[in-house]
Amino acid sequence: MTRRWWHDAALVAALVLAAAIAIPALMSAAWTPYAETALGTPLADAGAEHWLGTDRTGRDVLSALLVGTRATVLTSLFAGLIALLIGVPAGVLASLGGWPQARTWHSVAGFAAPALLMAVMLTALGSPGLVTVILSVALPGAVVLTQATRRELDQLRQRDFVSAARLAGLSAVSAAQRHVVPKLLPRLIGLGLRLLAAAVVLEMTLSYGGLGFASQTISLGVMLQEAQGLLQLKPLPALAPGLVGLVLALALNVAASRLMGARRDS
Repeated sequence: MTRRWWHDAALVAALVLAAAIAIPALMSAAWTPYAETALGTPLADAGAEHWLGTDRTGRDVLSALLVGTRATVLTSLFAGLIALLIGVPAGVLASLGGWPQARTWHSVAGFAAPALLMAVMLTALGSPGLVTVILSVALPGAVVLTQATRRELDQLRQRDFVSAARLAGLSAVSAAQRHVVPKLLPRLIGLGLRLLAAAVVLEMTLSYGGLGFASQTISLGVMLQEAQGLLQLKPLPALAPGLVGLVLALALNVAASRLMGARRDS
């Protein structure tokens, strides 16, 4: 019997860790310890009033961190959703239609370089911002998901239980609903989580390099950019956004690996 996903301690721990970062960030739309426009003493030390201190403008680092994480998470979710809506149907059509297999990226990690190139091109055509980040993630991500979906579906359609179902008289649709979809769906969720992790890292990279969000918008990448040069003087404004983004991406990658690995063994 296949073990349920909630019996996998590593998977549950990774999902809980990702949720512990994402949920407070999303709730920052309604509440933060300090308003975004509230300014105090610049570069104040961490203490009871400001748990993570303040940045060079006097802004509360914890409040900015919540708002910045929200911007990064929502942007990554939206870009990932676009990639899924394009890539998964295209991959299914490619598999069922027997289209020639193109030689392109076969993993989510492979789309980083094309995404950076696209960001440079989009920035050259206009100013950096939300659209640049979303398109730089969504379009290369859709290509990766098309290839990954086709590969997963091709492998599942060749499994013995699918052939046995067809020999037993089930139609192609019934065999897919009963045997293919339940095994394909968790793998697609895992691919989505992996793409989301890559999108978080890419947003931070683009915004830090001036190719993503403008400085007027708070995101994890913008916070890193604004805090450069402060690491030795005041490390928290620089370390906090980097650690949050790193832990979130690692948690999503672990969850994706556990989910896809468990289903691949089933």
